[in-house]
Amino acid sequence: ILPSGIDASNYDHIEIFSKKSKYARTFYISAVPRMATFVEFLNDMYDFGDINVSVHIEPVNEADSQKSLNKYLVGVETEMIDANKKGDNNRYADLSGKYQEADHLRNEIAAGFNKLFELSVVCTIFADDLDELDKAILILLASNAKMPVKKIAEKVFASAPTVNARIMELSKKGIIKGYRAEIDTSRFGDSIKCYINIEVDTTLREAVYEFLKGSKNVISCDRVTGEYSFVVQAVFENMQEMDAFVDGAQRFGKTKTQIVFSTIISPRNVIV
Repeated sequence: ILPSGIDASNYDHIEIFSKKSKYARTFYISAVPRMATFVEFLNDMYDFGDINVSVHIEPVNEADSQKSLNKYLVGVETEMIDANKKGDNNRYADLSGKYQEADHLRNEIAAGFNKLFELSVVCTIFADDLDELDKAILILLASNAKMPVKKIAEKVFASAPTVNARIMELSKKGIIKGYRAEIDTSRFGDSIKCYINIEVDTTLREAVYEFLKGSKNVISCDRVTGEYSFVVQAVFENMQEMDAFVDGAQRFGKTKTQIVFSTIISPRNVIV
């Protein structure tokens, strides 16, 4: 049964339209072991989940086989001469083994006892959504917001246009809200970092919001469970400035202040 439509405009995946969209990405395996059983070679691929694998095998004619092996032997022999001149005995021994193996194979093909084959493996992986790609992009941007799109693309195995399109879509949805510089406030002089717990009556919440939003010292504020209503993270230039802020906060209820001695882990975006 054919799907209702296919979007092949992306560089590294297609979108298959049906009752629920599905995404597919195809990989071409360009290098395989010279000797391997298919059971061992293909087994790990199925750990990806929903995957289709196509294996294409085509024999190589004797003339082309001999030409390819002769070219390979000349290259190995050149490397052997270089290794011998440099006194690299380990490399020379390794190349010597490769030369003998290839020479033996060439003789077997000439005698009709062996044959070369061209093997290509095509794998198509299917997924229900692009969340995994988006999550990988967000993790990289959270660690370094200035990371170039090309570098992100290399790390998530996608094309740069696809990554750029996903970043634009994540920004449009409001998942990426912006990019900020991480600033070491201590470089501007001595500063006091602290956490202030504030107990607030429900009737005063809006007033507290305005008070906290209007303060240049507040880094963040979280509404929490327990004895206190809010936990405020703030930075002050000196004790007098902190004392004035706490006095202002106590207009709304009881407070508890904890001064930070040192920071073990700096603020970071954690994506789960």
